[in-house]
Amino acid sequence: MSNKDDLKTQFLEALTHTTRALSGDENLRVTFQHEEGSRDPNEGVKTLTLPALPAHLTPRDMALLTGIADQKAFMFRYGWPDKLQMSLSLDAGTYHDVIEPLEKARVQHRGISDYAGTKAHLDLINTFEAQRNANKGSDVPMGYVLSLKLAEQQGRRLTSVEERILKVNKHRLTPEVKDCLKHAPNHLGNEKEQVRAYSELLSILGLSEQENQQPPSQAGDSKQEEQEQEQEQQSADGASDSQQEDRESTAQQGETGDAEEDANEQNETQADQSDQGEGDQKTHPGYGDEDATGSEPYTRKFDATTKAEKLVTHSELMRLKERFKNVTSGNRGLVAQLAVKLQRFLLAQARMGWRFDQEEGLLDPKKITQIVTSSEPRPYRVPKPQQERDTVVTLLVDNSGSMRGRPIEMAATSADVLARTLERCGVKVEVLGFTTQTWKGGQSRLDWISAGSPDNPGRLNDLLHVIYKEADASYRSAKPAFSVMLADDLLKENIDGEGLVWAYNRLLKRSEKRKILLVISDGAPVDYATDKHNESNYLDTHLRDVIHNIEKKKQVELLAIGIGHDVRRYYRHAVTIEDPSQLGQALIERMVYLFSPHDRTPKDIEKDIRKKLKK
Repeated sequence: MSNKDDLKTQFLEALTHTTRALSGDENLRVTFQHEEGSRDPNEGVKTLTLPALPAHLTPRDMALLTGIADQKAFMFRYGWPDKLQMSLSLDAGTYHDVIEPLEKARVQHRGISDYAGTKAHLDLINTFEAQRNANKGSDVPMGYVLSLKLAEQQGRRLTSVEERILKVNKHRLTPEVKDCLKHAPNHLGNEKEQVRAYSELLSILGLSEQENQQPPSQAGDSKQEEQEQEQEQQSADGASDSQQEDRESTAQQGETGDAEEDANEQNETQADQSDQGEGDQKTHPGYGDEDATGSEPYTRKFDATTKAEKLVTHSELMRLKERFKNVTSGNRGLVAQLAVKLQRFLLAQARMGWRFDQEEGLLDPKKITQIVTSSEPRPYRVPKPQQERDTVVTLLVDNSGSMRGRPIEMAATSADVLARTLERCGVKVEVLGFTTQTWKGGQSRLDWISAGSPDNPGRLNDLLHVIYKEADASYRSAKPAFSVMLADDLLKENIDGEGLVWAYNRLLKRSEKRKILLVISDGAPVDYATDKHNESNYLDTHLRDVIHNIEKKKQVELLAIGIGHDVRRYYRHAVTIEDPSQLGQALIERMVYLFSPHDRTPKDIEKDIRKKLKK
């Protein structure tokens, strides 16, 4: 056997073992096509078939083959093609042309997140695929165009060739398709949500088999649901800005195409109502005057407050820590530089005092004459120990689905660096997050249905409040928790008002004299189940009332940073940034503002912020 043959054999053995490991199936059979057009064998054993090897294997061939193997392995690990095709009632051709490219983009994103070492080979596959379609103009397969758009929404930076393909085919991406793909990453975390998201996309494209074979009763239910959604959207259009519409669209996708299921679910629960009684009665907020807004949840018994580490397994936490390290490596330098400037600013603001009339130390210029005139001169002074800042800062992060990608990455990075910096300066820091446990309302909504669906039920979703770092916890012990913000299935809907009350009440229990609450959000409060079954702008009104009460009491200094969303219409002290990459600088500037002397006007202080950060 020649050296080349020996090298080829070693490569194939290594590729087989690696592919099997990435697939998550140690019994997976890895084979190679030896004849063009041959099909993957299917004899009851899971088999992954790779392209036939060229006679002369070059380094580029090996890299391409590795990329193909990685992609197929991730399809085995994260995909369910047979069940998905059956659930969508699609013929093989439609699945192959439309859904399969989207699935490749989905599993590739997740695979790179979990196994960063596969990125280089998968990037090569993406480049090869783009070059293959570069000169097809508008004849590029629709599935490939959709997969590029989905990859872009998931945060992958497209190559110039891929961007050009999207630009040439932008007329094929209707507003409905764009909107569907924009929020698709929020619904691809489990099989049920995935089927709904793809079903909606297929319906928009006119490719849904079920759409053409819909029973009359289901068609009637769907039409009624469509009319309800249209009325709700018109109401929302008159009461909120475009950002809120985007957030509502995110939540609505969990409901799309589910009218018949909801109707059946309601009939079943109402049939059992006689055995269950009247259901859970509304509970009072219990927050005191700061939440005396007339807003009540239907029930609180399913709400949860937990430490971030308890939301993931140990192995998941290890993967998230590695991912956090990778995705924030490019951001950490910028934010860390800003943090150094903040630290210098804070230390410079801390005036050092002196103890006078000491027998030793530094000579006090004012006491020089005592050396001659006094029989017991004490002309020295020594520095007083620096007083610790009697301050606590809470960073409250919106953990909604629309924060997925770049916004939540920057929020996690900024929280990490800010907590470390303020701890060095003697300032206590707490980092919290707010979201919901499910889409569509969860157990709270089911309880409401069981009770006969009374009018104006209040909040209908199960809250999830997350503690990333407690104020008394050290930065070192809390650091791993910041990576949990990147968990794929954490980010869902956002009920800002109750999240704000929760963080506020935690601050009130602190003994520090000065209390600061800083909110990071990218949109208005949205929970589809709650918005659908209550009066218009229910959550929006509640948030405004909570903010008003907190600002009126003046026990806590309340500030906000909006990402692509003008939060100044809610908060008196707020700033809006358009690019998530600006979050680090915005946070530092807010801190500089907060710890500046307040004997000047806010306008003067704002003017000085930029000057200090440039030095």
